[in-house]
Amino acid sequence: DSENKNIQIEALLKQKQQWEEKEKELKKSQNHLQQESLKFRVDFELLKRDFIEKEKQMIGQNNQATKSLQEKDEQIDRLSKQNSKYQDESNQLKLEIDELKLKIKNSVIDADIGQLKKQIQNKDDEIDVLKQDFQLKIMEIVEKEERIQQLEREIEILKKDSILIRNSQRLDEQNKEEEQKQPDNQDVSLPVSAIFNFEMFRTSSKLLKTLNGHTGN
Repeated sequence: DSENKNIQIEALLKQKQQWEEKEKELKKSQNHLQQESLKFRVDFELLKRDFIEKEKQMIGQNNQATKSLQEKDEQIDRLSKQNSKYQDESNQLKLEIDELKLKIKNSVIDADIGQLKKQIQNKDDEIDVLKQDFQLKIMEIVEKEERIQQLEREIEILKKDSILIRNSQRLDEQNKEEEQKQPDNQDVSLPVSAIFNFEMFRTSSKLLKTLNGHTGN
């Protein structure tokens, strides 16, 4: 009987030792899981802050540009609609982030983290492309405005030249009237008004060619 008790005691001791080892492994696994969970939470907070900051910057730029250029180019309106679409997608993405945080708190597997990071990177890339497209449209509008201003200056010059031509025509008519009054004193040389008319015609022709070149572009 004593020998059987000793065998039972040794078996219980071995079993206790095994349980202690399993308990140590379990605690080690729990500590590792807690560290990983904390790391993932920190990573998500950083990603969330960075994403929100970029989102705020993009929304501010789009709102400011849309107010100043809305009436000048119809393509700006299209970009604004695209921005609304990205805003909706961003809101949806934040909901997914919140759901994933809830899963982490409940010790659920985190296999979707890599996919979520890819989605965030893709959205950042799309926002960068939208910024570049937006800057190109602004540059096109500025170039159009510069062309219009140049045309307005040239038209103003043409108007002034037209006034000078009409004045020269009046002088020419006065000279003709004076020549008709004095037929015996005709001069072989061209009158000053005729030379002036020729110079005005040549200047106006150059301006018309310049205007045609701008409108052709």
